[in-house]
Amino acid sequence: MKKFFVENPQSIREFQFIKYMATLIHFNSMNYGKKIRRNYERFPTILDQAVSSEEPDQTLLDLVPCRYQVEQILDFEPLEDQITNSKLFAGFEMLTSQEKVILNYSYVKEMSDTTISTMLGFSQQYVSKARKNALRKLRLYLEQKQ
Repeated sequence: MKKFFVENPQSIREFQFIKYMATLIHFNSMNYGKKIRRNYERFPTILDQAVSSEEPDQTLLDLVPCRYQVEQILDFEPLEDQITNSKLFAGFEMLTSQEKVILNYSYVKEMSDTTISTMLGFSQQYVSKARKNALRKLRLYLEQKQ
């Protein structure tokens, strides 16, 4: 190997340059990750903070009101008109208007979370979380009533 580099001094320079660039890229990527984490710790997203210590899952973003009126959105036979079980209906009435809207679009209109989020102006993650939370509330209500 030494013989190759002695006979080709240009190859040594190329090898050194490649090694230098690889090391530079490696350490810069590590520093970039540290910088992102440091900025996230110093300046956390305000809307992602928990509203209270009692409900750590609820964030400020969850409290932003829907820009659509429920009556304008429900231009089809809503889910509450289709529920025949009185216990399930009572549990459904306990949900927030946003959760009702999301359940209606998910199960009556069979829309995806992405489509619902685009239409309502929420993030897809919020729609998914709200739908799962509503179903969890319904399940817990039904378990308590039985």
